Amino acid sequence: MKPSIYKQIDQADLIEAINRVTMQCFSDTVPYKSVVVFVAPDFIVRATRLRKSSARDRTADMRLTAGRPNYAERAMAVKYQREGMLATMIANKVTISKPFPIKKKGSK
Repeated sequence: MKPSIYKQIDQADLIEAINRVTMQCFSDTVPYKSVVVFVAPDFIVRATRLRKSSARDRTADMRLTAGRPNYAERAMAVKYQREGMLATMIANKVTISKPFPIKKKGSK
């Protein structure tokens, strides 16, 4: 059995990743649907907005996920590791953001 990944992650790194993810997810300039930070090659922190905000909103709902990456994020980590960028991304706490999808005019 593998040792728990949670014991290997520094608590200060985890708190910094959570702060970075939540601040970028709720930025006023670009409303992101999802923001991901790789804390380790097999540990991520992700913030996902549950719905797009409007001017009338007084609250915003967010789902915060910490743990192993999903399939697409694992593939992205393998790609970055091949290019030699994953260690730099982890050290600099680079965020990967996905904007809300834009509806094209005329489509249903």
